[in-house]
Amino acid sequence: MSLSGMLGAGLIVAWWYGGSVLANIAGQAVFSQGFLFPLTMAWLGMAAQVVTLAALWVAGGRKQAGPLASVRRLAPASAAVVMGNVFHRFALLSTTIPMLHTVKSLSTATTALMVYIFTGQRWPSTTAILMIIVGVAIALLPPTDHLPAFSWDDPFAPLAGLLTSSDDGTWDRLKPLAPAAIAMVSESARSVLAKGPLSQNTTPNLIKMQALSLLLLTPVVAVKEGARLIERVAHDEAVASNLMVTIAAALFGAVAMETGNFFSLSYLAPVTHSMANTIRSLVVVGAGVIFGPFVTRNFCIGCGLSVFGAMLHGVLAASARARAAANKDH
Repeated sequence: MSLSGMLGAGLIVAWWYGGSVLANIAGQAVFSQGFLFPLTMAWLGMAAQVVTLAALWVAGGRKQAGPLASVRRLAPASAAVVMGNVFHRFALLSTTIPMLHTVKSLSTATTALMVYIFTGQRWPSTTAILMIIVGVAIALLPPTDHLPAFSWDDPFAPLAGLLTSSDDGTWDRLKPLAPAAIAMVSESARSVLAKGPLSQNTTPNLIKMQALSLLLLTPVVAVKEGARLIERVAHDEAVASNLMVTIAAALFGAVAMETGNFFSLSYLAPVTHSMANTIRSLVVVGAGVIFGPFVTRNFCIGCGLSVFGAMLHGVLAASARARAAANKDH
């Protein structure tokens, strides 16, 4: 790659990463300022992404090879998109950004499991999957000073301390992670369900899938938050200035994240893109640590292990696809 190409790729990746950080931090700041409308924020973010993708497609010459996928074929993936976006916002309400993205790093493992269940295709490395699972488990452990120390007289005391409802509030601390877990499973389901419909006419079908997701979410937003949102906007003078700026920043971050991901696919090889996407999660976690609360040593160790496992899985999976394509050509 030439120097100009490297600079271009670097700027796009920086734009992608910056948008991801801004979307998460500003998205959580919206809720901390009292705008407790997660469904509305999910709808606005999805609308911004649909408009962005459509604009990029039109600017690129509206290339389309063959007919679009049917609504029936896209509907399951669209439903998973809705679940992923909605529960990501609920997770921003219930837990910290580092914890949210650490739980979501399990999506690599759950995606591999779903692919195996539905297609019989095995994952490229069991070691990488186990690293992700063990890393997330370590990250979710409470501080070590809250657990019984290990001793040969009672070697299972630390494990028993985790599995019992003790005074350290282990289960109370894990309950807020439920929305993050649902978002993670939904994103895995989206990856599996969208693979077929998006194998051809990727961008047009992606736009159609996202637009269908927006349509599915619209009546839910109207019923659950519509009246309360209208009342808030009509009677609360505080819904201006700083809050509107924060909402705009969250939507801008979503657009930057979408455009960065879109263009990075053109600049980066599959293996490099897979690694860059994993590193993006690490960057978001790091930003959440910087701007958020103190995290434990267990979290740092576990997060690092899970990210390394996800990166290893991405590299091995992309390499396996490249070998399969080369063998097919021969």
